[in-house]
Amino acid sequence: MRRLVLGLVAVLLLLAFLVGFAAPMAGLAQVRAQTPSLIALPRSETVYMGGAVWGPITSLNPFSPSNGQLDDYLQSMVYLPLFLFSPVTGSLYPALGENFTVTSVTVPASLVYGPNATGTVDRAALEIWIWPNATWQDGYPVTADDVVFTLYLAKYFTGLSWSWMFSRGPGSILNITPVTEKEVMIIFNSTPSSPPWGTMISILTSFSYDAVPLHEFYPNLSAFFANPTKWNPLSWSPNVTQIIGDGPYRVYAYTPSEIVFIRWDNWWGWNIWDVPANGMYAPEYVAGLVITSNPQAISMFETYELDWGSYFLTNVWQLQSYNVYTYFTHPPWNLQYGPSVVLLINNL
Repeated sequence: MRRLVLGLVAVLLLLAFLVGFAAPMAGLAQVRAQTPSLIALPRSETVYMGGAVWGPITSLNPFSPSNGQLDDYLQSMVYLPLFLFSPVTGSLYPALGENFTVTSVTVPASLVYGPNATGTVDRAALEIWIWPNATWQDGYPVTADDVVFTLYLAKYFTGLSWSWMFSRGPGSILNITPVTEKEVMIIFNSTPSSPPWGTMISILTSFSYDAVPLHEFYPNLSAFFANPTKWNPLSWSPNVTQIIGDGPYRVYAYTPSEIVFIRWDNWWGWNIWDVPANGMYAPEYVAGLVITSNPQAISMFETYELDWGSYFLTNVWQLQSYNVYTYFTHPPWNLQYGPSVVLLINNL
């Protein structure tokens, strides 16, 4: 058995997020000229971000292909991934998941080779433990059933981005089971000596299929399996109150040009990661702006209308005169590898 137990060092990412957002604007007297098309927010309590969404925001559905990269916002601050991957350290850090184990299990051969097969075979498995006190923003506990439900959606809706995991080929998912209320086991069509590491890492860290609350759509897991296509995640058109996440921010409002999140003061994670003052130093609001060009982003950085972004900016070091800073203080200035929105991924 190969065991990977993750410690509580995710607080480092959280603190980096809080300090990183605060630092570029610290001590500045300039006040952002509020654009009429944007939602009025207190500037001293708001962080303005860009670089994730490049077209009009038409829906809050995190699974809709038409949303482009809106899920980079929704599925990082509102819906949590199981773990966070840092391209800086090359390590995984806990988010919704507390720890995980890669192991092996014995399953009926018929599960792998069809109903006529007899006997048993050993297969690779991934066990995941959810934080015991993790809750949804409506107060319900986050459970293993929620993870099972979300992953299995792609078996019945092939338009979802992780449907390839159910291809029945080598490395595909054979079964997903809630072991306890907070423990999930995923069994793969791979031998224990050759686990499907790529698929496992995708499940653990992807922002594209964070768990959503089963109880919002079905009374229980049995009801889902009895009629798995009753609720269509691809055509779902939720309003603000129907976005029930497990992360530190809730959806506050949105327009075609902006989505605004508000801090969830009762987030269960504040205490787990010993965030100072129970999160009160985190920004009250985070606004994701639709910025359609790099020159527009440069202009907004220079006028203090934008605090954080993921862009290619020519001669970016020259913006230091405006108290705008890059990840590094020296060439190459920004991270040269990892996800293109790495700064958003680290914003737990």
